[in-house]
Amino acid sequence: MVFGEVAFSRSRFVFWGTAPFLLAAAVGIPLSVHDWTLQKALLVAALSLACICALFALRDARRHPWAARTLSALVFLAYAGYLVDEVLLSGKPIVPTPRSAASPWNSILGFCVIGLPALWYTLLGRFTLRAPRPEPELPDAGPDPEDFDA
Repeated sequence: MVFGEVAFSRSRFVFWGTAPFLLAAAVGIPLSVHDWTLQKALLVAALSLACICALFALRDARRHPWAARTLSALVFLAYAGYLVDEVLLSGKPIVPTPRSAASPWNSILGFCVIGLPALWYTLLGRFTLRAPRPEPELPDAGPDPEDFDA
């Protein structure tokens, strides 16, 4: 089983278990900000967009492929920003540090382990290096029962 297939598997349990929290976060984050600045507005917009994209991707990633790709693009941009801030702007040396510390070393590790796979998913729509095998075509048996909410 591949991570992307599990994460966006159209599980009703996962969707209904997370949807209320994602929706509350998408609405609550902008309401919780005081003293708006351009930087805060961009961060709030990105976080709310991430929540909304996660909602659509968990609902049905096949029907809304843009949602999962937009979410992974936001993850890539966050790690790219972290990398630039720590490596180029902080002036700190690149030495191994504890995992919980914000440091150039940890930003490089995070970018390689999380940021680059997120970019890969954004560009290709999959986490694997190998293209998926084409599924055999089955005769149309009518509408999918999961398309109808009970």
